[in-house]
Amino acid sequence: MDIRVPVGRQLTKQYSGFASMHPWTNFIFLAAVIVITMFTMNPVILGISFAASLVYGIRLNGISFLKRNIIIAVWVIVFSVLIQPLFTHSGSTPLFYLNDNPVSLENMIYGAVISLMLLSVIQWCGCAACILSSEKMMFLFGSFIPSVGMIFSMILRLIPLMRRRFRQIHEAQEGLRGSGNHNGFIEKIRHFIKEFSVLITWSLESSMETSMSMESRGYGLKGRTSFSRFRFTRRDTTAIIVIILLSACTASAVAMGTLTVYYLPMVYFTQINTRGVVGIITFAVLVMIPVVTDIYGSLVYNRRCAWKDDRMEDTQGGIVG
Repeated sequence: MDIRVPVGRQLTKQYSGFASMHPWTNFIFLAAVIVITMFTMNPVILGISFAASLVYGIRLNGISFLKRNIIIAVWVIVFSVLIQPLFTHSGSTPLFYLNDNPVSLENMIYGAVISLMLLSVIQWCGCAACILSSEKMMFLFGSFIPSVGMIFSMILRLIPLMRRRFRQIHEAQEGLRGSGNHNGFIEKIRHFIKEFSVLITWSLESSMETSMSMESRGYGLKGRTSFSRFRFTRRDTTAIIVIILLSACTASAVAMGTLTVYYLPMVYFTQINTRGVVGIITFAVLVMIPVVTDIYGSLVYNRRCAWKDDRMEDTQGGIVG
């Protein structure tokens, strides 16, 4: 399957073996990884999750994925590591005093771990936005909760659609005003307000047309069937079983407290045992499933393309001969 992933201001087609799997396989994996990442404060688990999400995001979107997340990362780190310790004073190792209030090392470490968790979740959500298209969201939730499926579908396409429409409106207005027309600051604000008004009007009209179209086609009615091109194969069954088993191993290690880390008032790691080591290893294997699947899928895809090219050359050579 060719999925469309944004790179800069263009859309490029890139093969993804993991994205070509069934929507439920994609959704279960992303839900498992995001939940485990959100409910643990172990720096090893969070570091593995951050690295895997970054690698997979770059594979999907290229360097633009890294560029988009740098700005978010800077603000998250500044708030969690530099600003947050100024207002909480629970640590036992003061670095300096500000208005007679200690700024402790433990609070800064705690803020760094919080930043790592937030950035990991944000990056996995960015990967989910590329993998779970609006069509997949409609397939996942449209059958039993159609309103939720519709909302998810509209949310996933809202921001890219609004950006694309605003760019079209801006280019059209620039063409009407003339490319050599340089206006002042106030005039630019007036033009922006006009373009934004056109964008809102266009979006509202499009929403009304979509709503009437969906209603006329019986969307949400009981017993209504819909076409789907997704097929649940043996590969999806195997992948879901593996994902559930690996997630269960990691979740059990987290729930049993073998991976618990305390940061306040002092940093304390619980004594890790075999269950904790297995939990870390299984989580590392879990988060690498998309990358490994994509690499294997790309090799198979390129091999098939090369085989088709060879067959075509042989056929053309036979015709010429």
